[in-house]
Amino acid sequence: MTLQRATHREGRHLKDIAPITGLYGAFEDIGPLQSHVVDSSTQSIAQTTTAIAAGLRTGRFTVGT
Repeated sequence: MTLQRATHREGRHLKDIAPITGLYGAFEDIGPLQSHVVDSSTQSIAQTTTAIAAGLRTGRFTVGT
């Protein structure tokens, strides 16, 4: 689904498969930073914004303190 969505984008957005799969691979296993992930795949922009704002307020995204 990700590749289909990406390759059908309009305009000058990233559409080439190689960089998209490379990015996916880079973020597939992020180890101890997994708790920082916000899965926005089923969220609206407003829901994602709310989740990120809440994470910033609570320190969820703080690294190395």
